[in-house]
Amino acid sequence: MTKTILIVDDEPSNIDVLKEILPNHYKVKAALKGEVAIKLCQKQIPDLIFMDLLMPGLSGLEVIEQLRTEPNTEKVPIIIVSGNSAEHTANEQAQLHVLAHLQKPINQQALNNILINQLAWNLADE
Repeated sequence: MTKTILIVDDEPSNIDVLKEILPNHYKVKAALKGEVAIKLCQKQIPDLIFMDLLMPGLSGLEVIEQLRTEPNTEKVPIIIVSGNSAEHTANEQAQLHVLAHLQKPINQQALNNILINQLAWNLADE
């Protein structure tokens, strides 16, 4: 079964970069606003969410907080993708049960390590 990944970032170029480095067999959806991300999650629960923190409207942390209160999305793995340092968000990660933090610009090997080691996803075509 094809896994669905939701990328939430207010910068289309950041979404494009992440799409480029993800293995092409995943179904990728994108949202430029936190409010749109919540609506997409209500329609179809993704298998993984990449979440930017600093966005207009609802911030990434506010979106995560809302998703964590819903039974259907409370356990969806979320990876923060941000220019902020990992130390700055470590407390938020623990409180919101965020899987990991990827620093922008995204390192391909760090992304692969998370997919393989923390999610046990096969990077080869499924």
